[in-house]
Amino acid sequence: MSTQMSSHKNVLKLLGCCLEFHVPLLVYEYVEHGTFDDHRGIHSLLWKIRLKVAIGIANAITYLHTSFPRPTICRELTLSSMFLDKDFVPKLCNFALSLSIPEGKTHATGTSVHGTASG
Repeated sequence: MSTQMSSHKNVLKLLGCCLEFHVPLLVYEYVEHGTFDDHRGIHSLLWKIRLKVAIGIANAITYLHTSFPRPTICRELTLSSMFLDKDFVPKLCNFALSLSIPEGKTHATGTSVHGTASG
């Protein structure tokens, strides 16, 4: 999924991978400002930047839902899967748990619950 999404400006670009290890190592573009989660609390972002992030992530999700033959749902949209580049352009990453809606269907059902919740 990452390779199909990498052309969108709000998706973290997958540059390559290394298959020399037991678990493949993925290499992504460098993001200077880390994750959106890194900017909570004392390091919070200005509202102008937060709005820019919200719009960028919304654009990436819209692309995910509409630009492929089968709409895809990102089931793990968390603050730690949203990265910020040097200009605070948001980059969505982590499509491992994404779910494609089967052709001819209007919804899909996963086999298990995913994501995060806080109490």
